[in-house]
Amino acid sequence: MMKSKNKYISLSHWIDQSTPTYGNQGGFYRKSLSSIKEGKTANSEKWIFNNHIGTHIDFPKHFNDEGLTSSNFKEPFFISKNVGFIILKKPILPKEMLKVEEVYDEVISLPKSVEILLLKTHFENYRSDPIYWRDNPGFDPALSELFRSHFTKLKIFGFDTISLTSLHYRLIGKEAHISFLTKENPILIIEDMSLARLNLKSIIKEIFIAEFPVSFSDGSPVNCIAKVVK
Repeated sequence: MMKSKNKYISLSHWIDQSTPTYGNQGGFYRKSLSSIKEGKTANSEKWIFNNHIGTHIDFPKHFNDEGLTSSNFKEPFFISKNVGFIILKKPILPKEMLKVEEVYDEVISLPKSVEILLLKTHFENYRSDPIYWRDNPGFDPALSELFRSHFTKLKIFGFDTISLTSLHYRLIGKEAHISFLTKENPILIIEDMSLARLNLKSIIKEIFIAEFPVSFSDGSPVNCIAKVVK
């Protein structure tokens, strides 16, 4: 009998000039500051980008000036062996709103001790198309109530769409962000994850989340490394 092997995979997308952003606002720009080809001793670049680009995390300050920032969360918070993973049976469609009933059974079947919950909606399939940012689905604010009522330690919710907020339902999206990122008991949000390599046979043993280390930030690109048994 073959033994299952642990594999480390990134659940984050690489960032480049083609990376989509919410509402098509603020892409990634790079400029050479020093080039070996031009006779300099080393290569160096200047980068300009939105802090909510690519696979990124939202902190409470993103929707609340008094909310917690990147500086309020220390390293152990971003490492967990208690990971829940849900795959939607039916891929979510453009402009659709994800409702509680679509994930209820899967949520309550997971251990209450889950600290990081990942949701594969399959919307990542549109990522190279303008549909991904223009017609992205939204999330019902009531999802945060379901998560808090079942999970006793949930601290992060991640998924494979560009934002918790759909461009077509911005007021609902604002409410959803606030409901998740409430100052008293925040569930941080990781948007635009790369979950295509995970399937129903994937067992996530541990996750390590490395944020871009900028103090007092309302959000930051992150690299999520998962230890997976396949």
